[in-house]
Amino acid sequence: MVNNRPHGQFSPTGPQLAAARAATGLSVHALAEHTGLGVNTVRRAEAGGAKVLTTVNAERLVAGLQALGITFLTPDADGPGLRIATPPA
Repeated sequence: MVNNRPHGQFSPTGPQLAAARAATGLSVHALAEHTGLGVNTVRRAEAGGAKVLTTVNAERLVAGLQALGITFLTPDADGPGLRIATPPA
């Protein structure tokens, strides 16, 4: 997992969060409802990454996306990424 915070908290990038939401097929409004966050909080995270959120809100957003089958990947030479779980058959 990406770890950009000095105190060790997971912090995906804005593009990772936007891609994760797009991969789930949810609108900003639907993801906000799913996570219990405000629409503006989700938009702010997608623009600036989870590091612009409070720790609690970042954790809620990441956990909500992970519950929808998103796995955030550690950055490598190509940068950070994500994996989408295959839906059960």
